[in-house]
Amino acid sequence: MESQERKAQGGGGEGTVGSATIVVAVSRDGVIGVVDEKSPHGRLPWRIRSDLKHFKAITDGQVVVMGRKTFESLASEGAPGGLPNRLNIVVSRTMGAGEVGPDSRALVAGSLEEAVRIARREAPDRRVCVIGGAALFEEAIRARVADVIEITDVQAEIESKPGQRLVMFPDEPVWSNDPAKRAALGWKLECERATERDEAKGDQYACVFRRYRRTSAGAAEGKGAEGR
Repeated sequence: MESQERKAQGGGGEGTVGSATIVVAVSRDGVIGVVDEKSPHGRLPWRIRSDLKHFKAITDGQVVVMGRKTFESLASEGAPGGLPNRLNIVVSRTMGAGEVGPDSRALVAGSLEEAVRIARREAPDRRVCVIGGAALFEEAIRARVADVIEITDVQAEIESKPGQRLVMFPDEPVWSNDPAKRAALGWKLECERATERDEAKGDQYACVFRRYRRTSAGAAEGKGAEGR
């Protein structure tokens, strides 16, 4: 993996449909993150050890694609400069290569489609995992870049506290927080595994790991999401 920080150039004109896997944890009411004074770039609103292990098992050794805010939030999670043992690609229209940090593992792409092309060029045998944030998730679904969603359905509802803003996962018509409605939106459940809350390990909530694969046209192709 090339570690030199640089503004990566996209190549070729290859299509990107069905090229990526979304990896995300979502509460029953659609929350994926919290923004507040201490975490201006966002953070997870829970600590679930089994979900962290699940995320690592899926993404370790692969390519992780993220928006700028998600990349910057990694510093507060103990991973400044990107996640180890993965090819990190940051999608940003304004971020320069020098802004990822002198010791960063990240490359920079100007769009999601460019990020996928870079991943194919730099790591053709690795899985492309889109890991956030909300705008990039929606773009990956609407533009049909993602054909698999690895979702951790967190068995809780999250209430915002004073000074907090909740970050939401895209909902209908591209997805549904209700697992019973997902098939009708073109997503087939391939497997699922439930875990109980393990208080001894510091788990706040129980969760269900589910994998969905796109089976139909689903949501119409849309314009790229703004505001990364």
